[in-house]
Amino acid sequence: MSGVENWLMIDVNLLDKKFIYSERADAYSCTPCVEGYWSDEMSIICKKRTIVYLQLEDPLCMLFFVCAVAFIVVSIGLIILFGINYNTPVVKSAGGNMCLLMLFCLILANIGVFFYFGVPDPVNCVLRNVFFIFFYTICLSCMGVRSFQIVCVFKMAAQFPDVYHWWMKNNGQWLCINVYSFIQLVACGIWLLTGRPKPYNDSTSFKDQTILTCDMGSMVTSTLAWSCLWFLSIVCFCFSYMGKDLPKSYNEAKNITFSLLVFYLGWIAYFTAYIVFRGAYIQLLNAVAQLSSSYGIVISFYMPRAYIIIFQPKKNTQAYFQSSIQTYTQTLSRM
Repeated sequence: MSGVENWLMIDVNLLDKKFIYSERADAYSCTPCVEGYWSDEMSIICKKRTIVYLQLEDPLCMLFFVCAVAFIVVSIGLIILFGINYNTPVVKSAGGNMCLLMLFCLILANIGVFFYFGVPDPVNCVLRNVFFIFFYTICLSCMGVRSFQIVCVFKMAAQFPDVYHWWMKNNGQWLCINVYSFIQLVACGIWLLTGRPKPYNDSTSFKDQTILTCDMGSMVTSTLAWSCLWFLSIVCFCFSYMGKDLPKSYNEAKNITFSLLVFYLGWIAYFTAYIVFRGAYIQLLNAVAQLSSSYGIVISFYMPRAYIIIFQPKKNTQAYFQSSIQTYTQTLSRM
């Protein structure tokens, strides 16, 4: 028996007589340590395990908490800024109502990161990832539909006028957003009904620690929900690539590519660390992946527009956008 298996090893031939303890008549006996305790191999003492979980008193956790609060404050500020300038070309080119919906969803998607701190309970475990998956899906749906719609205006309206008119007449953009959001809602619902995330005491990763964490519940249904999100990110990337040569004022390819790159790198780093390493900080890395994914969108999609609204108002005019479109049209005519 080994200490990792939490067995107390007793050998009366090796121990001093005053420490001899055995509940059995034989010379060699193994007595298991009670839950929450561990022992070294060939030890006569059960030691209490250290309980480990993410606490705000930890410097890294506090730094992350500040970054999460800063994200929400910045997002609220952007909502106010874009709301005040709602009728300007920059806000309209960003999607109008759609860009405001994206900001609301990003805020809601990151509410879950505050549930990573403290002792996990059933509610915390559910809210950690489900909030992010569902609301980030809505955000990516808006980005993908917005990119597709711009491509339609500049490239597909002339080639497929009937499809374009149907799209505009039936509010195709909102139809797509609602349909895919509903699909993700169903996927998350199945996940929660068949095997929701729940508290888990990890006492196998370290012999002297019990890590309080959450499992992912049903592997099949959780993978389904994550797959919907990753598939949408790929579609979003494809649509943004299709519009890489659009007028500068409408070209979102670089911005969306950067935000998706941050999304991919953050989650690949987390899943890699989850497979290779163990410890309480893996949970923090999960929260970092969520927050960095949202920061990527805010920094690449919203900050350039906010900069124009505040510091370059001359570019936030109808005349500037019209000149950008004319330049694009002239470029196409020369090809």
